[in-house]
Amino acid sequence: MYAIEVIGLKKQFGNFWALKEIHLKIPRGSFISILGPNGAGKTTLLEILEGLQKPTEGMVKILDKEWNEQNEVYLKHKIGLCLQETRFIDKLSVKEILNVFGSIYNVSSDRIKEVISLLNLEDKQNTYTEHLSGGQKQRLALAISILHEPEILFLDEPTTGLDPEARKNIWDILLHLKEKNKTIILTTHYMEEAEFLSDYIYLINQGTIVAEGTLNYILQQYGKFITLVFHFDTINQKQKQTLLKKIHKEKDFYQYEFFNHNKGIKILLKEKNHFIQIIEKWIQLLKQLKIKISDFEIHKSNLNDVFLFLTGKHLNE
Repeated sequence: MYAIEVIGLKKQFGNFWALKEIHLKIPRGSFISILGPNGAGKTTLLEILEGLQKPTEGMVKILDKEWNEQNEVYLKHKIGLCLQETRFIDKLSVKEILNVFGSIYNVSSDRIKEVISLLNLEDKQNTYTEHLSGGQKQRLALAISILHEPEILFLDEPTTGLDPEARKNIWDILLHLKEKNKTIILTTHYMEEAEFLSDYIYLINQGTIVAEGTLNYILQQYGKFITLVFHFDTINQKQKQTLLKKIHKEKDFYQYEFFNHNKGIKILLKEKNHFIQIIEKWIQLLKQLKIKISDFEIHKSNLNDVFLFLTGKHLNE
């Protein structure tokens, strides 16, 4: 039995199809990342899986049961939700908040203590939520989502806006939950997060899945190209237009992006053949345009490069 099974899922809002044809089979105990740019359909997909929205077409099963009135109470006790931002009552402490939610699920005081320890909130358990940092609030939100020991945990960009240390703290907790055979569904814009945590990855764009598989499979299957990154001090409009004409003239070979306010250009080579000559050619072109190169990188494709290659967009767009 799958933790989640989705066949032919479609969702329409007016004349807009947010989800066009989604198929998922997620085994129990797996860590899944769903990646895509803003507006790709990730949140809509999660809300349907969480029972917050109904699909226009298709079948959705959670733990072999469909979302309906008959199964609603059962499934709500089997899933946990952790959103990008959770608002708390300012004048309640961490422990008081957990006691409130614990009473809803009839959770024991021992379980509340266990979760406080797991989320490293012991020294903050008597602190009002208004005095918590962003990372501490997100740990509290995660604590609430796992309080009733759900089998499936949905995480919608849970580390957005957190500093690297706070993000790493969340990762450690998620890895601990993964070891306990929980099924975890994550949406994120942080590629290193998906790469570090995931057993399986879905790349979604414009309501359809454009690639799926393990990280290694996706990189081997779709990442058969090389990325060049040129850093320079500045570039004027005329120089930029000349570069763009060059790229568009040979668009079958290149994709590109300017970054850091025109302080550099990333060029994706769609094939590896003769890449040394291509590098030399680009260096010569930049010299001819009197664009001073301050640094240069060459690397194999990563997950973000793959998505740019498949869709022409970055995952954080």
